[in-house]
Amino acid sequence: MSGSSSGFVVPPGQYPPFAVVTDTDHGAWIIITASLGLCWVLLFSGIRVFIRPSVRHGLELDEYAIIASTLLTIIQSSIILSACSSGLGRSKELLANDTQSTLQRMYYASNLFFVLALGLSKLSVGLLLLRLTSVRLHKIIFMSVMAFIAVWTIAAFFTSALQCDLSQPWIIISARCTDPSLRVRIIGAFDILTEIFLFGMAVILIWDLQTSIRNKILVLSAFVFRLLMIITTAFRIATFDSTGWTTDPTIREDLFIVWTQTELVYSIISATIPILRPFMQNLNSQFGGMGKTSSGYGSGYGHSSQRGYQLSNMKSADRSKVRNEIDPTTSTGALNPQPHDYNYEIWSNNEIQGQPPGERKLEGQTHSKDEIHGDTTSVDSNDSQRLIIRKDVSFQVRYDTAT
Repeated sequence: MSGSSSGFVVPPGQYPPFAVVTDTDHGAWIIITASLGLCWVLLFSGIRVFIRPSVRHGLELDEYAIIASTLLTIIQSSIILSACSSGLGRSKELLANDTQSTLQRMYYASNLFFVLALGLSKLSVGLLLLRLTSVRLHKIIFMSVMAFIAVWTIAAFFTSALQCDLSQPWIIISARCTDPSLRVRIIGAFDILTEIFLFGMAVILIWDLQTSIRNKILVLSAFVFRLLMIITTAFRIATFDSTGWTTDPTIREDLFIVWTQTELVYSIISATIPILRPFMQNLNSQFGGMGKTSSGYGSGYGHSSQRGYQLSNMKSADRSKVRNEIDPTTSTGALNPQPHDYNYEIWSNNEIQGQPPGERKLEGQTHSKDEIHGDTTSVDSNDSQRLIIRKDVSFQVRYDTAT
């Protein structure tokens, strides 16, 4: 039995394919890309929902941003699939005039949703990195980068919205546009620059982190996936057909649409990867209440049930400040540590003169001199005297008198 008018023959007992790639119809490529991309977006959204119960804090700004980006991506992909059912990917000779007008409106709307969704996904990564630091210099740098991303998103949105004929900007077939490829290249160049900035933020975040090189590399690998966005953006720019944009965009911009969908979907995926626990658990130094508990690891990525534990907690603290906060001469009452208090594994170095590794002195014991090593004070115990590990240090002073 014959299939479509293109002469495709369907074997007996089989149904005709949903779409066929011919010289005048490339819609199948767009349908496959948009459908698979939508499935991946829904899959990673499900992963976020799955790990959400383990995160005890409320929704943060980065999570609101990625939720909004995901919703806009779903809408944008739905518009593209709907446009394909109306003829997107086919030559304009196969489309009626009213169908061409409808397709141009739908494609115009999908481009605007693309810019907004892409910008929000970038901001979600920047906001996550901002939330993981308490260093003032880091905050200034990160907020500057996010301001740049926000400006790029707004500029790209209006550049895409105000194209060709300003009275009817969605009309591109037979429209008079001044070098439309220049607009795509400029937007794409700044798109690549924002991705480089985001990766640089991750490098700055872990540069001075007091942890092993292996942990640094493993944590950085969660953000290095964003660099693949540069490849997708480069292919998107390279496949733009400036001549076909105004002559027959419904088919000659097929690869450009495919790479547009690929970039948007991968932006959502790469924004989800850093919050996966196998990666972010390497930020856990088991200091400050983020270690193992009786029910497993601490909550979420970089947060406890009461307030956030920043990456700065893994850095060396100022011991003089700690000694000013803790006066050993006032430690007279003995506290009885509960068994769960030891699950935080906040122990100092055991190398005390003559002290076996198993003998560690806790709060409530009398000391002559104190010196605190290792972790200082957790974020949630600024004024608490619990779990303060101390060492006895003996001094011998000898005087040699001259003959």
